[in-house]
Amino acid sequence: MKRQNVETTSWLTNGISEEQLKIEKTLAVISAKIYTKRTKMGLDQKAFAKFMGVTQGMISRWESGTYNFSITTLIGICEKLNLSFDPCIVDRELMVQNIAFVMPKKPSIDIKDWVDWKPSMNNAGSEDAA
Repeated sequence: MKRQNVETTSWLTNGISEEQLKIEKTLAVISAKIYTKRTKMGLDQKAFAKFMGVTQGMISRWESGTYNFSITTLIGICEKLNLSFDPCIVDRELMVQNIAFVMPKKPSIDIKDWVDWKPSMNNAGSEDAA
């Protein structure tokens, strides 16, 4: 059923800064990744804590999103779990200025020219080759 003329509300985020919302979202993503990896490994929190070398309480904090990870901690967790930790810090101003270079309007070559390309074994015209 479609609702018409419904007002949107932000009661859930009232009083929370954009910065804090980004922090909470990032912590939620990290927590979900750790939880997902633990469950894929078939471990409960106690066994996972032993594997990670921390307490079960720490695992609970990681997975609940209440732990404020340091870069050192995140890198250690990712190494132990065979996950990639790749923070992406982008200068928004440069990103906007260089968008034309990232997304060219027309490629300079046609991909079809490369699909059937094979190195030439014909030495015609290369009499000087040894």
